Amino acid sequence: MNAHRITPARGFGADLNRLIADHGLTRDTAAESIGVDGPYLSRLITGRHPPSRKMCQRIADGLQLTCRERRRLTVLAGFIPPDMRGLVMEITGLEAA
Repeated sequence: MNAHRITPARGFGADLNRLIADHGLTRDTAAESIGVDGPYLSRLITGRHPPSRKMCQRIADGLQLTCRERRRLTVLAGFIPPDMRGLVMEITGLEAA
């Protein structure tokens, strides 16, 4: 499925940080589970580095996220399925990148 990219919401990093805590992990153990180093994960959380769609998938796999958690994180990263693009942009007020 092709996905469009929209301007990421500021909530991506906060949501990722919450997911890490909710899954009982530290940032270091989360980074190891995802397969990245700690400083890179920190840049994702603080918004200094925008996540790619592939990185969203790696995060979801590494943290063993539920389907709902995966979708939320992917949408917050700015990736949405084409059939939901208009609706998500309308609800969130986000703009196309």
